[in-house]
Amino acid sequence: MNNTDQGVTSPARENKLFEIACLVISFLIILPLFIIGIYGRPSIDDYNYSIYAHYALENGGNLWDVLEAAWNTDMEFYNSWQGLYTSAFLLALQPAIWGEQFYALTIFIVLLSIYAFIFLSVHILNKSFLQKSLLFSFTASTVLLAMLVLWLPSAVQGLFWYNGAMNYTPWVFTNFFNICLLYHVSKNLRSKKSIALIVLSTVLSFLTSGGNHVTAFANILFLLFISIEFIYRKKQFHTLAPLVAACIGFIIMYNAPGTAYRASFFTRPSVFVTVVATAGRFAMHLFQWIDLQWLLSIVVITPIAFQIALKNKDKLPRRFPFFTIILSGVVLCGMIAVPFYSMGWFGEGRLTNVVYLTFLILSWYCYVLIIGFLVKRNIIKTDKILSKKHVGLVCTIVVCIALVLMFMLPGDIGASNSLEAIYELKDGRAQAYAEVMDSRFAILNDPNVEVAYLRPLSNTPQLLCFSDISHNPDEWTNSALANYYHKKRVYLLD
Repeated sequence: MNNTDQGVTSPARENKLFEIACLVISFLIILPLFIIGIYGRPSIDDYNYSIYAHYALENGGNLWDVLEAAWNTDMEFYNSWQGLYTSAFLLALQPAIWGEQFYALTIFIVLLSIYAFIFLSVHILNKSFLQKSLLFSFTASTVLLAMLVLWLPSAVQGLFWYNGAMNYTPWVFTNFFNICLLYHVSKNLRSKKSIALIVLSTVLSFLTSGGNHVTAFANILFLLFISIEFIYRKKQFHTLAPLVAACIGFIIMYNAPGTAYRASFFTRPSVFVTVVATAGRFAMHLFQWIDLQWLLSIVVITPIAFQIALKNKDKLPRRFPFFTIILSGVVLCGMIAVPFYSMGWFGEGRLTNVVYLTFLILSWYCYVLIIGFLVKRNIIKTDKILSKKHVGLVCTIVVCIALVLMFMLPGDIGASNSLEAIYELKDGRAQAYAEVMDSRFAILNDPNVEVAYLRPLSNTPQLLCFSDISHNPDEWTNSALANYYHKKRVYLLD
């Protein structure tokens, strides 16, 4: 009679229960974000970037006409405002060009694009270090997604506002997928599949450099560091093609006429001032982000860290990962320095978002390396831990409690983003916001209205509303809206 017949849950079944429980709880944590996203509506730069694609559809254009319009938008912004050749193309395709009601797809587009890159990265790592099931890859990816978005500093700019989100958030995860991809390639360089993956990484690196300055620079640093490691330790040179492509893309983006024009509006600080400001900002972020929520995320990561250490004990280095921790700090400081050196300030919340997300992932990676070091040196006696009964069940309970606490406990920005979504749905702010915006669209879509007078917003939801038009009809926000809907002028009523 086996353990299951005796009424004792087997380790394999405990692991499956652990995965299913974590998957369900993580999905429930994310669910309020999907629900409140239904009430999202386009605003501000959504109109500037998508006006040509919108016109193409208005004139009965097909998909190719829309893509051509997106390309024309890309070229116009490249020459007139900024050189982000990949992002501008994507921003021209915001969902509301097919109708304002489709803007609700924004949260799905953003979260699913993030999830896709997380899953691909996790699955590569799973196959390399754990050899667990596909269910584990889905579960781990969902858990990571929940922890990453719960306390995103500016959820409105990072998840719900299409123009801000697609310009920044997904590119954090293309960087880490790229690293995992190149690590996977390093194990079998001579296969045809590896050559195809190197080409994929090279193309992805070039596209990432056209995403935004901050994650593009981080990608170059990542590729530089792993290139040095692979060349020095393994005499492998496959990372050089992606590194060169990333650098070429960065040069193309940085030297765009639009980038120079935009930079003319800012006063560039000296290198010394940038270094001092960056160090202060980095210290401030560490003080803010190493908090209770971060400690709870470490609790969630711990069981996987031990499993990786135990399954790969022979491959683990015996040295403490000081160098990796230092390089992680260098990457984060580089990301902070880029906007400050370019503009003289650290930028909007969407820039803070990408630094925050990168900090979380790098801190978890360093923690896994530290656990590996402690296991390798037998500082942590894993035999005693494994000898305990129902280790998997205990881990399930602890991890699930940690996830729930991350969701429920207040933090630096108030409530977690998912809990805030529940509050804004419960008190009707999200619904009221959508109602006012829809009343505006009814006026704006009326061909008989030449001068539009629009209702003001009140008690706006912080997750859905980043900014609004001005009372000044000549402000660029109003002009963009007027041009998009073929109006002479747009006024905001008092």
